Amino acid sequence: MSTLKINDQEVTDTLGNFVFSNYDEAIKFATDDWGWDEDELYNGNEEISLKLNDGSNVRIKLPCIYVDSGSVDYIFYIS
Repeated sequence: MSTLKINDQEVTDTLGNFVFSNYDEAIKFATDDWGWDEDELYNGNEEISLKLNDGSNVRIKLPCIYVDSGSVDYIFYIS
């Protein structure tokens, strides 16, 4: 997995969120690790918190994929 960066700072903790550096990595994780069917995925944007290498937390809206609208399982990606 690639190093995650937000606002030119490295993400040191995703605070329990599944965050990837790009869409392709997120899809690979969703299909290979979680067994989701790529044809049944939804795309969205959700706000999450991440911890940065300067010790601060940032609240940011990121694109994500999920399997259904009632799900609490989101896979986020940065670009």
